[in-house]
Amino acid sequence: MNRHQKTAEEICKERTADIEILMDHLKELISGNNDTADWGKAGSLGHVRELLARAVSFYGGLDTEDIEAVLTEIRG
Repeated sequence: MNRHQKTAEEICKERTADIEILMDHLKELISGNNDTADWGKAGSLGHVRELLARAVSFYGGLDTEDIEAVLTEIRG
């Protein structure tokens, strides 16, 4: 069996596309969920926010404190 091994470029393109799909789906989930807000939903959104901040911190080489500062500044 002669299997083609993917190049780093192919894997990066595939993973970038996967991340874009996941982000679009997450955005749809968040904007489409108009249920009454409660503490369970607030907690779930807080956890998702924390995971996203960690991902941005990891990939962007930023400190989580810097991310929090930017979010606070944007919120006003």
